[in-house]
Amino acid sequence: MKLITGTNGFLGSAIKRSLDSKPEKAIFFTRKEFDLENWSVPPIVDGIETIIHCADYYPGLQYTSENPQEVYDRNVRIFENLFALARKNKIRRVVTIGTTGCYPLTDEPLREDMLLAKDTTNTNSKLIGYTRSRFSLFDIAKLNNRIEGIEHSHLILPNLYGPGDRFELGKSHLLSSWIRDFITLKEKNEPVTLWGSPEAKREFMYIDDSANYVLALSEQSLHREILNVGHGLTPTYEELARTVLYSIVHHPDEIISWDESKKNPRMREVMDLTEIERYSHLFPETTPFSEGVKRAVDFYQKTRKV
Repeated sequence: MKLITGTNGFLGSAIKRSLDSKPEKAIFFTRKEFDLENWSVPPIVDGIETIIHCADYYPGLQYTSENPQEVYDRNVRIFENLFALARKNKIRRVVTIGTTGCYPLTDEPLREDMLLAKDTTNTNSKLIGYTRSRFSLFDIAKLNNRIEGIEHSHLILPNLYGPGDRFELGKSHLLSSWIRDFITLKEKNEPVTLWGSPEAKREFMYIDDSANYVLALSEQSLHREILNVGHGLTPTYEELARTVLYSIVHHPDEIISWDESKKNPRMREVMDLTEIERYSHLFPETTPFSEGVKRAVDFYQKTRKV
C-alpha cells in the first residue's frame, strides 16, 4: 500500500486519479490530513510500504528568488518531517520528486551525477534556496538509510503540462503560461511576442504520463538516489509555440515574434535518460504532444475565470 502526499497538487492529484482506477489501496494526504511543516507526526494504518512525496514549498520564481532562506528552511522542515513519518510508521521506501531547475546551467544533457556533486556555483541563482534544500534532502535521506534502512529515490521530472495545472501569473509552468497568454492575446487581437530564442529546447511530459511513470518506478527497488524520468519529448520553443497556437486558433501559420534580448537560462534543457531506459518496459504508451496540449487548452478554457 502507498501513501501519497500533496494530493491537492498538480502531480499528486494525477497520481490519485491513476490509483483511484486501480484495485490497489492507497492513503492520500493533503495539508489537512498532515501538515508537513508541523512537527507533530501522526500514526497511520499498518501496511504502508512506500511514500510518494509530491508536496513541497515553492511560492513562485520571484518570491523564491527574493526569500531564499525561508524557502530553504520550510522545505528542509518538510523533508525532516517526511522521514520522521516514515520512521514512526516503519515505512521502508520514500520516493521524492525533483525538478530540472536544480541542475547546473549547462546546455549539455543533464546527468544525475551533476546533482550528486551538490555544487551551486553554476545553478540558477533565483532558485538557490530551493536547490540547496534538495541537497539537504539527500543528506537527510542518507542518514535515514544508514540508521533505519529506509530506501530513498529522488525522481527528476521534466516540464509538466496538462489539465489541472495552475494558470496564475507567476505560478504556472511554462506551457500553461503560454496557453493563458496566447488566449488572452487572441481575445485582444494582439500579436504574440515570446521571450528567448525560438531554437531553445525544453523537455516536456504530460501530467498523467508522469503519474504513471512515478507509480511504476515506486514499485521497484531502484538502488539509485537520483533518477531522471522522461521519454525524450524535446520540442524547440518554435515547435512548442506553434503547437499551442494551433490548438487555440487552429491556424498553424500564425505569426510569432521573438524577443531574443531576453536570454534563456539554458538553450537546451534536456535530461540524459540513459539510466531510465532499463525500466522502459514498465511504462504504458505516452500521450501524443498535440493531444496533450489540446487537453490542456480545453481545461483552461473550461475552468478560467474571466
